Amino acid sequence: MSLMTGFAILVGEAIIGFYKKIHAINFGVYGATMVGKTTLGHQLRTRGEVAQIKERTVGVHRATRKFLVDSICSSRWPNGKKKKEDDYPLAISIWANKYDMWGEKYKHDGDINKHPIFEPFHYGMQKLNERGIPTFKYIVSAKSQPEMVYRGVTTMIKDY
Repeated sequence: MSLMTGFAILVGEAIIGFYKKIHAINFGVYGATMVGKTTLGHQLRTRGEVAQIKERTVGVHRATRKFLVDSICSSRWPNGKKKKEDDYPLAISIWANKYDMWGEKYKHDGDINKHPIFEPFHYGMQKLNERGIPTFKYIVSAKSQPEMVYRGVTTMIKDY
């Protein structure tokens, strides 16, 4: 391999790395206390290595499921400014975490979209779909089966 070929490969990789950095997939993680948001964040940053989490993440406000859906679907920001089309999310994912803890209790062999664990979210997901925001459902066990998280994230990216 010539010096120029090696240089061209390095420049190409740098350009691809820069492109990936500025075109990252932005996402937010919202949920009730003790559902695994911090664990998921650690897993995504460390490729599955999750230390025992000693400090709890404390949110500023306690947002309710209805509040989040209404805020996302609203045509205006809280300050009254009108939202642009690009201000709406591409899609919403509902992740039912801690499958290792509740999986036995809520057995289901059918389609994941009809799993009873998602029933409390039906109204909000319907409202998001009516607004033109597709919703997807995933079942994971972030702490005990980290490979489920990566399969879920990969599937989520393909779905969008």
